[in-house]
Amino acid sequence: YVLVIDEDETMQNLLTLIFNRLHFEVIIAKDIYEAFETVKSTPIDVIISEINLSKLDGLQFKRWLNESHIYQSIPFIIASHHKNGEIIKRCNALNVDHVLKKPLITEEITGLVQRLRRRTAL
Repeated sequence: YVLVIDEDETMQNLLTLIFNRLHFEVIIAKDIYEAFETVKSTPIDVIISEINLSKLDGLQFKRWLNESHIYQSIPFIIASHHKNGEIIKRCNALNVDHVLKKPLITEEITGLVQRLRRRTAL
């Protein structure tokens, strides 16, 4: 399962289409509260989260996951229109696996998710 946390319906549809073609199940969460409930009830392989969400940001969600030995090892990708040194520093401090700049490149996101999934399957 790939959990996508993004309020942008276009991005939700695009990532669903991309990953369904690769035979991944995609679960959409519009905010981190919905995402946290999903993580508690479904075995998630990879999380892709927008950094800027209206309620709480994607990094706050990663902080919550890091507080749990069960969830802290789920591969976590941040996507942002504003990839810069400060964001990368904040992501590194939280052990985010990768930071991608939007608009996403299909080959980059699919290759990354496949590698992260294989890594955790070992």
